Amino acid sequence: MTKHNAPHYSLEKNGEFSIRQYHHSSPFASFFPGISGECGMPMLVFYVNRGQGIASFGVQDKDHPIMEFLPANRAWRLVTLQGFRTFIKIHRGAKLWYYEPFQFPKTHSTRVVQTMRIEPHELTIAEENRDLGLEFQVRYFTVPNEPFAALARILTITNLTSKKQSLSVVDGMPVMIPYGMVDWFIKQMSRTIEAWVQVDNLENQAPFYRLRVEPHDRPEVVHIDKGNFYYGFSENNGKTSLLTPIVDPAVLFGAVTDFSLPANFVCAPLRIPKRQHASEKTPCAFGAAEEIVPAGGAVTLYSLFGHMGSQDLLNSLLPRMGQVNFFQTKERENSQLIRELTDPIAAASASPAWDAYSRQSYLDNVLRGGKPIVLGEKKKKIFYLYSRKHGDLERDYNQFVVPATYFSQGNANYRDVNQNRRSDVWFY
Repeated sequence: MTKHNAPHYSLEKNGEFSIRQYHHSSPFASFFPGISGECGMPMLVFYVNRGQGIASFGVQDKDHPIMEFLPANRAWRLVTLQGFRTFIKIHRGAKLWYYEPFQFPKTHSTRVVQTMRIEPHELTIAEENRDLGLEFQVRYFTVPNEPFAALARILTITNLTSKKQSLSVVDGMPVMIPYGMVDWFIKQMSRTIEAWVQVDNLENQAPFYRLRVEPHDRPEVVHIDKGNFYYGFSENNGKTSLLTPIVDPAVLFGAVTDFSLPANFVCAPLRIPKRQHASEKTPCAFGAAEEIVPAGGAVTLYSLFGHMGSQDLLNSLLPRMGQVNFFQTKERENSQLIRELTDPIAAASASPAWDAYSRQSYLDNVLRGGKPIVLGEKKKKIFYLYSRKHGDLERDYNQFVVPATYFSQGNANYRDVNQNRRSDVWFY
């Protein structure tokens, strides 16, 4: 490892923790708070400092994944293949360059810098590639105060050169778990369970992933109406366009079944058929776009990956979800929600690190013991909102539960409320 590639850690004035050249740092695993407000649907999101960060996410528990729940050691191995991916083709006259950002650097070039920035409510990764004249930035946050659970992903590609650049972009997930495919099916019977897979709603460019029926050995047939979904659009110079969804991995990867290379994208112009093979196989969730980025300009891809109560509900919300303002508003709401939860311990000392540590420690207490609120008028009761058992990737033994409901709280140990909320007497 050269001096340039050695990781550098820093705590910024705004409380953001930064890791420069994060691929070279010691591996760790962490998670989002999983808090979406009193009237929001929480989502469980886990990340590592490899690849594009997000290693697993879903709703409720390990049996309701959108990206497979993995222990930390498997997440470190698989996130660069099965996690979020971005594929770029740069058109310069008759020449083409293919590139995938956020992978482990294959050279010791001082012209490629990869940075991870961590905040209590959000994760950001960035790569500056001076050889290509491009900068890539991805921001992740969960969507609060909505009747659905979703992870928002905002990819911004900035042109650092003095000439316009023509780009073909494909961005998303190689493996999208359909709703109803529980953890045991994924790990023990993943081939057989593909027979139940169905992907609908491609005509609205918002694929809806589910199993047709509950695949249990019993006399009654139980149809599944809930589903996981993907929806995305791009914004370039004030103009928005829906991304073309890709749900069949073979359209992108061809015969490369380990997802190491999007062969059909690299070797020829990408052709996305109107009728994709979207059932009876494990699907993917990618969006494709052709963009011309002006000198010094940028193109941004906005994507939602989430869980919805029905396909009709999804379609009714698409006009609002397909707006830049929706993402901007939800990002602010998410930040404000976590900030307000930790305001009781807000400090302004001579040590910004101690101030940030206090807030983060208090947030951890809320996640374990809950936030006490009073319910009822005549017969009042204390309800510990947001409490749950640990569910991080290094506590893979925990059967954590955080229901995708309003006023959500999960299973926990009795000691969590007594131990982790006893500090409240000092702050209220």
